Amino acid sequence: MQRFFFHINFTGKFVTDPEGVEFADLDAAKNSARRAIRELAADSLAAQARFTLRSTRICSAEGEMLAEVFVPDAIRDVIPADLL
Repeated sequence: MQRFFFHINFTGKFVTDPEGVEFADLDAAKNSARRAIRELAADSLAAQARFTLRSTRICSAEGEMLAEVFVPDAIRDVIPADLL
């Protein structure tokens, strides 16, 4: 298991993850980031609030960015492109 840190990139604000979460590999961490983005988008829609999340950066314990999951990529799997 490897610890991954999920830093959230909102428009105009960056929130860092001080604790991290353990996953088997980077693919599992990216899948978790996609699910989290979808959940945040759904919560924002339900609350009729402006959704300002841009991406989630997945970093190592040393601070190296390993991947970045962008909102359009995360929701593309559940919302057909012709509806966006």
